[in-house]
Amino acid sequence: MVFVTIIALLIICTCSIYLIKSFETDKKRGWFEKLIMSVVVPASSVLIFLTTINILSCLTVVQYSKQLWGEIPAQYQYSILMSPTFSLHPLYRTIFILSPQLFSDTKFVNFEQSRIPKEFMRRVVEETLPKGFVFNIDKIEFVDYYVPVNQEYGHNTHIFPPPKMSREREPGVTYILAGAKANKIIITKLMEIKSLSEITRIILHEVAHTSGPGQNRFLIVREHIELVLKLLSRIKSSDRYHSSYVEEISNSNALVNNSNKITEYFAEIIEAYLSCKTLPAEDEEICREIIYKMDPSFNVKDAFQRRMLIIEKFKTGRNAGFLN
Repeated sequence: MVFVTIIALLIICTCSIYLIKSFETDKKRGWFEKLIMSVVVPASSVLIFLTTINILSCLTVVQYSKQLWGEIPAQYQYSILMSPTFSLHPLYRTIFILSPQLFSDTKFVNFEQSRIPKEFMRRVVEETLPKGFVFNIDKIEFVDYYVPVNQEYGHNTHIFPPPKMSREREPGVTYILAGAKANKIIITKLMEIKSLSEITRIILHEVAHTSGPGQNRFLIVREHIELVLKLLSRIKSSDRYHSSYVEEISNSNALVNNSNKITEYFAEIIEAYLSCKTLPAEDEEICREIIYKMDPSFNVKDAFQRRMLIIEKFKTGRNAGFLN
């Protein structure tokens, strides 16, 4: 983030100086200098101000959490500190509220090849999730093949070479139902055999990934760091939310193991919170805080009831097909 902002400022200044010198007449030079002073300089000042605030925020958090920061996996440190969008978060949070359509049907890709109703997916996402969560999703795509679980999670490690995506299931291979990466969600062929209730639970989990640490476009650097540190503390706590999925993650590399558990723990507690399940107080506070930042008016109980009605409608309606 810092380096990107500095480079942007250098480019702006260099181009401005070059263009000013390229004008031949005093009249044109004066006009352009006025434009630079009224637009470029204020914009640069705002960028410098936001960057300085973020740097100071980071230093404050890291100063009081040096030991824990050292345990944060490198990929989190990189994605948190280098993303330029985080410095503009106040504008970003305002713009998305003014957007007339948070999520377009065109972002649901290849569902004509799936037995999962596209309209069901659209309604669950648009009508029952926090606005910021929806806005963070770039695409939800159905893929007509099976995708093996990442070996870093401790699954499929007995197979060499590692299994690849395929249209047929291989014996002894563990496959995922869905996955999320870089604000894109994929729904695999394996999901088609699941009930609407199970599909909904998994969608909530994957949507949480697109708003998790290192991915959430609405958090500034300090907020990302604080979220990672809280989650790191929670996965090591005896009173943590016990999810068999997270508990089974095992990697001999401690940093990789922490990274995977942080990622999945966040998704599991968000899914549980949105499903009105009982959570430990600290986990519930993490969920409530992140959701409030992304949709202050969101009511989790009302959203849960709407979701249940949507599931019931598609169970009994003609769109349900093979699902129940």
